[in-house]
Amino acid sequence: MRGGLPAVIHPIELADAGAHLHGHLPFQDMPRLRALCRDSGGEMSVDLRFERDARGLRTMHGTFTGRLRLTCQRCLQAFDWEIHIEARLILLKPGEPADGPAEEAETRMIEAPLPLSEIVEDEVLLAMPMSPMHEPRACATAVPSDGPGRPGSAGPFDALARLKTER
Repeated sequence: MRGGLPAVIHPIELADAGAHLHGHLPFQDMPRLRALCRDSGGEMSVDLRFERDARGLRTMHGTFTGRLRLTCQRCLQAFDWEIHIEARLILLKPGEPADGPAEEAETRMIEAPLPLSEIVEDEVLLAMPMSPMHEPRACATAVPSDGPGRPGSAGPFDALARLKTER
């Protein structure tokens, strides 16, 4: 047990037991996430409930919160990105039908015990921005207010159109 959380869990058994897990998971336990961060310090606060819903489906729901130190892809300086993820998964045994609307929650087939860090890491990676950046006003690199694609600016083919009309 690390940070009050077990390293490996069996979500199906936890849902059948109506378990509640709360604690902290260090970023050191998440290698894919660690590779995207500026540093590997810090931890994720995890609060998860496993239960059966009114239809009898096993569910896992809860929150993951923390702060990642990322590199801004505009100015290449470090910045903190606050994470607050509301996760909800429907847990299925192999062969169980995936009942319920797909937009309600993601379904996950659970065949064996798995690392808790893998579940948390998957959810955080899905929530991360593709190109992390400061807010434009906070970035060290000036963001032009008039460039291609912005209102009032020339489009990329305007120069070609002028050449055509000049003939």
